Amino acid sequence: MQYLSSSVTSSMEEKALIESQINTAQETLNTMETLGVEIKEYEDKFYIVMPEGDTIETGATVGKTKVSCKFIEFFAMQPCVAGF
Repeated sequence: MQYLSSSVTSSMEEKALIESQINTAQETLNTMETLGVEIKEYEDKFYIVMPEGDTIETGATVGKTKVSCKFIEFFAMQPCVAGF
């Protein structure tokens, strides 16, 4: 009987954790939509698409020059657009 109780408690904790992760993902998605960020599928890959004209800092450098990307148009597959 103790095993069953432990199993039920474990399942309830796992359910609570999953629900928390779902809520966090939903909040992130809502924030992305508010900022105009979209997730698009193209040739069986998914891409994060930033609003046209946005600029992001990549953190990358060429020599001592920082590299940034400016999003020109939808699906302009620039090096800064990463598939996952």
